[in-house]
Amino acid sequence: MYELPPELIFLILRELRGYRGALEKCSLVCSAWREICIPFLFHDLRLFDSPSRIRAYRLLMFHAPHLRPHVQKLTLLSPSMVMGEADSKSDEERELLLSLIEALPKLNTLHSDVYSWTDDWCLRIPRCSSITALHIWDPYALTANTPPWLLKLLRETADTLRSLSLGGLFFKQVSLEGAVDGRVALPYPMNALEALRIQTCYNLPFHPEVITMPNLQVLECRKHRQMAFCESLPASLKTLVVDTAFSGGLPISAENVCLIGERMNNPSALLALSSLHSPTKIKHLELFLSRWIQITPHYVPISSEVLDFVLDLCQNGSLQEFIVTFSEGDPRESMELDDKLSKLESLGVLNLRIGLPSQLLPAGSHSYYI
Repeated sequence: MYELPPELIFLILRELRGYRGALEKCSLVCSAWREICIPFLFHDLRLFDSPSRIRAYRLLMFHAPHLRPHVQKLTLLSPSMVMGEADSKSDEERELLLSLIEALPKLNTLHSDVYSWTDDWCLRIPRCSSITALHIWDPYALTANTPPWLLKLLRETADTLRSLSLGGLFFKQVSLEGAVDGRVALPYPMNALEALRIQTCYNLPFHPEVITMPNLQVLECRKHRQMAFCESLPASLKTLVVDTAFSGGLPISAENVCLIGERMNNPSALLALSSLHSPTKIKHLELFLSRWIQITPHYVPISSEVLDFVLDLCQNGSLQEFIVTFSEGDPRESMELDDKLSKLESLGVLNLRIGLPSQLLPAGSHSYYI
């Protein structure tokens, strides 16, 4: 019987990442396949309730400690939370979770709701130097006050955290007196931070007087209208991702700009683009239509005003590529009727992508709490 080389089997099974049921079945075929599947099965560990946390703790800490190095992503959710009442976790369970996190040597990404965190977590988790990406959100936006541990956490991870995502956090105004204790000089820089993703947050503590981000390269803002923190953005910013709700008008300039929306034929799309600071500096502009529905054969997905804006960038700016990405639907029939799109195509800047993910949106970007 002919057998495939192990390298080809690895490549085939690797395509099943994200399909846990299929991977579990493949792992039962033989011992060789099991060895290949195990790293994929434990790469992304999701603990959604108390029983799953207890099972994971017992498995990784006692029964199969050799699996710990395979865990690189960990998600902690509290599905039993209801409006007005957070899931009550016992101190014992919190300690078990914290011990498990500290025992994972290659854990680099931690997703968690705000209710999992305590002051003790903020002191001990930053010591896990392998964690470089942190995603914190409030699924129900119950946090009306600044979480007391947030600034402490940002301070402790300032030299190791490369990616930070915050969602659904509604803060009161951060006072400089309460930002950090007197032993820390203000402002303090998050030197390692390269990517910041924000969704529906208010009064974030990223002020020039408190926290700076000197090496930030990617800023992603969704359903977020308060952009006062943009005064802290450095010149190193390369990629800006916003949705059609954006109307900044603040000093934000980037070479790569991605505008996300379900359609680009409404006034909000043009308002978002015209609100950008120094649009003539844009080299790569992408319109990412996440849910396009063809209503009529002549229903053009991009307004004439938006296309005029893009043509002006081609003539008077530094635009090198105009990317139009449709993750769903096929609008090519209606777009062929548009003379301005034809002109952009003749200029060699139009890149039409159908049924594909965004080209400029950083890998792994998505809503974590909605």
